[in-house]
Amino acid sequence: MATPADPETPTASEKPVPVRTAVLSVSDKGGLDDLATRLHAAGARLVASGGTRRRLEGLGLPVTPVDRINNQPEAFGGLVKTLGFAVAGGILHDRDDPAHLEEARRHGVTPIDLVVCNLYPFAEAAARGAPAEELVGRIDIGGPTLARAAAKNHRHVAVLTDPADYGPFMDELERDGGTSLETRGRLAAKAFAHTYHHDQAVALTLAARLGGGGGAGGAGGAFPLVADGLGAPLRYGENPHQGARLLAWGGLARAEPLQGKAMSHNNYLDLDAALGLVADLSREPSFRGLAAAAVVKHAGPCGAALHKDQARALELAWSGDPVSGFGGVVCVGGELSGEGARWARGRFLEIVAAPSFSPEARDVLRAKKNLRLVEAAVPPAATGPEVRSIDGGLLVQDADEGAEETFTAAAGGPLDDGDRTRALFGVLCCKRLKSNAVVLVGGDADEGLRVLGAGMGNPNRLASAEQALARARANGVRDLGRAVAAGDAFFPFKDGVELLGRGGVRTVAAPGGSVRDGEVAAACRDLGMTLAFTGHRHFRH
Repeated sequence: MATPADPETPTASEKPVPVRTAVLSVSDKGGLDDLATRLHAAGARLVASGGTRRRLEGLGLPVTPVDRINNQPEAFGGLVKTLGFAVAGGILHDRDDPAHLEEARRHGVTPIDLVVCNLYPFAEAAARGAPAEELVGRIDIGGPTLARAAAKNHRHVAVLTDPADYGPFMDELERDGGTSLETRGRLAAKAFAHTYHHDQAVALTLAARLGGGGGAGGAGGAFPLVADGLGAPLRYGENPHQGARLLAWGGLARAEPLQGKAMSHNNYLDLDAALGLVADLSREPSFRGLAAAAVVKHAGPCGAALHKDQARALELAWSGDPVSGFGGVVCVGGELSGEGARWARGRFLEIVAAPSFSPEARDVLRAKKNLRLVEAAVPPAATGPEVRSIDGGLLVQDADEGAEETFTAAAGGPLDDGDRTRALFGVLCCKRLKSNAVVLVGGDADEGLRVLGAGMGNPNRLASAEQALARARANGVRDLGRAVAAGDAFFPFKDGVELLGRGGVRTVAAPGGSVRDGEVAAACRDLGMTLAFTGHRHFRH
C-alpha cells in the first residue's frame, strides 16, 4: 500500500518541474530551432521522430529517435511513430504515487517532462478544397494523443502546442530551473483547445463532404458536434420541424426553471436578450441603487425601465409596449420581491427571470403552473467572444461591452444631467435592439427611467424613427419635450432627426460618423434641437 505523503513535504507537482527529457513532434516548425537549442543547453535530452528528428539533427543537436524509446519501429510511412507504451507511460504516470514510480522502474519507463507538439494543418487543407485523400492524410492521430496525455498530467508534465509560448517557457525554465504548476495548467488548457479545433475541423469537414441526414437532433447531421449526442435535447428549434440541442458550459445555459415547462430554443434566445439588457443597466455605475427591469419578445426588448422600487420598474418597463409584452419574457436585476411577483401574476408571461426569488415571490407565483421561473445571475462583463453560424462556418467577434459615450455637443448646448442620464439609458437599450434602432427615453432617476417607444430591425433609420414615435403615441405619450431619442448608429440623412423634431423630440444622441453629419446637425439647429454625438456605434445586425 502506498504511504501518504508528508503534508509538510511539497509534492512533485508543487515544485518547479525541470525538463530532463523532452519529446518533440511538430508540424509547424516555427521557433523549433531556438527552442531545441535552448533545451539542449539546459541539459534536456531531446527525443523526436520523423521530420522533427531530421530537423534537429541538421542543427547538430543530439537526438534520440522515438522508436528507440518505444523499442518499436517507425512504420507505415510514418503513420505509426510516437504511439507506444514507453512514451505514453513516460508522460502519464503520477510522480507523486510510489506505486506508479515503482511500476515505471520495473518496466524501464523514463519520465517525460515536456511534450512539444502541434498538429497537421487539416483546417488549411480543407479551406483550399484539398482532395479527400489528402484530407484523410492530414487527420492527426499521434499528435493529439501526445498533447492530450501531457495536458492531462500537467501536474508533472509541460506541453507546448503554440510556438508563441516557446520563448516565455524557456525564460521561466532557465530562470527557475523548472516550470510552475500555474504555467503548466495554462499550457494544458491551450493544448486541449488546439486538439479540439483540429477535431472540430475534421468533424465538420467530413460531415460536409460525406453528407448524412437527420438534422441537429439525429445522428449524421450536418453539425456532428451536436448530432453525436452532445448537449441536452430541446423540444424543437425555432420551428417544430427543426431539431435542437443545448450545449451548456455555464451561465444562462446552466440555469434550470424552478417551476414551469421545460425551456425551448426560442425561450433561451429571449431570455438571453432580456438578461443582457438587465446586466448592462445593472452594471452601469450611473444607475447604482436603481432596480432594472426588461420585457423581451422575439429576442427584442419591447420595454425597459429603472426605478428605486422593483414593482414600479416592472410596470414602467411593461408600459413601453404592453401589446408586444403579452406572452413575453420579464427579467429583473435583483431578487424578485413579493410585490414584483404580484405584478407578474397579473400578466400572461412565458418566463420570469431573476438572480433569486424571495420565498414570498415563490408562494405568489406557485399557482401559475406553466410560468417558468428561472434563476439567472446577472453576468459580469463579457470576456468571451460572440459566435454566430453562417453556411459552412462560424463568425466570431468581441462582445460589445459597456457604453463609454462622450456625448459631444454637435447642435445646441451640452447635455444637462437629466438628458445625459436619459441618453445613456437609451444607448444601453439600443445595444440590445436589432439594427437601425431608435429608442425614445423618458423620466429621470427619481421618477424612473423608461422606454417610451422603440423602433428596430428596419432596413432604414427613418422607418425606425417613425416606429418609435408611433409606439410612444400608442402608449399614450403626448409630450416628448423631455424625451431623448437615442440611436445605435449615425443618421445618414437629416430626414430622421427632422421627423423626430416634428414629433416633439428636442434631444437626440447618436454616434455620428456620417459624411452628412454637418447637414444633420444643421437641421437640428434649425428646429431648435440638441444633438450629441456619442462616438460609439452599437449596431446589432
